[in-house]
Amino acid sequence: MAEVGRGCRRCLVKIQPLGQLHDSFIIAVDDEGLLLIDQHVAHERILFDKYRKCETERSIESQNLLLPETIDLSPAQSEAFSLIEDDLESLGFGTMRLSGRTIAIKSIPTDLPPSEARNLFSEILDTIEAEKKAVRNRRFATTSPLA
Repeated sequence: MAEVGRGCRRCLVKIQPLGQLHDSFIIAVDDEGLLLIDQHVAHERILFDKYRKCETERSIESQNLLLPETIDLSPAQSEAFSLIEDDLESLGFGTMRLSGRTIAIKSIPTDLPPSEARNLFSEILDTIEAEKKAVRNRRFATTSPLA
């Protein structure tokens, strides 16, 4: 299944929607044939493109939460948080370390529903930790033959 990438915006003009399937997919047709578009993935892509554009312009808007969301981080998440704490603000997250591994999310990007803030925040930290592990594994793989 093909993905829409950069430079394909002209292609989108030729898409003719035919209908919707299970409130989750858009059935459409273009010059090349039938398309099945996952609405959730398309929405995530739109938000991703918007955040990337805003991130380069440093203008992601935040909304303050009425009640800050407190999160108890795992040791790995706490370490990842320390690495990207400043970057999170540029992504629209206002945070504050309360004690030890407990943090409070005070503000979130305006396009993010408050109900999804905790999950997205944890996902960001888990992704950073996974990338750190991948780098460590690559270092081990490249240095072990030298021993």
